[in-house]
Amino acid sequence: MSLRKILFVGIPGSGKGTQANALVPYGFKNIGTGEIIREAWKRNDPLVIPYKAHIESGGFLPDREVFQLINRQIEKIGESDYVLDGAIRNLAQAEIAMQQGLIGQVLCFFLDEEEAVRRLAKRYEIEGRADDSPDVVVKRMLKYKKETEPVINYFLERMIPLHTINALPSISKVHQEVLKILKLK
Repeated sequence: MSLRKILFVGIPGSGKGTQANALVPYGFKNIGTGEIIREAWKRNDPLVIPYKAHIESGGFLPDREVFQLINRQIEKIGESDYVLDGAIRNLAQAEIAMQQGLIGQVLCFFLDEEEAVRRLAKRYEIEGRADDSPDVVVKRMLKYKKETEPVINYFLERMIPLHTINALPSISKVHQEVLKILKLK
């Protein structure tokens, strides 16, 4: 059976990371770029350190560096099914991912911006992540609309299987929908 290479895309706060982690018991590896970047900062990885302030203020890691981190992770996990969690954030990255054969299916998590902001504010209170602070969240939402939303049409135009999921219900209900789409239940 061929590897399952799934991309999760959606507005910040839509639960992509939570749902990607929920697939780990099903044999999927979660390749979450946010988490990979935070781990690289902890290790003082020279690939990401120059961009730390930029990212914490709502910016993205440059494409070249993002794919170096993603490819390192794919190499590390070997022949495993995986979820790219929030990894493709603009059209240039979508093109690179397609050229490298990194995506076989897309799950798009839809959530209204008001609810997403509410969720991120709660996460900021709990975790204190700099990229979830209220002023940074505004920048992230604008960047998502401008740069990431067009990625959805990009994949549709290239006939990549794309499924939309309402991310508003409970974590468990969204998880059940993900399992159904991936034919894991």
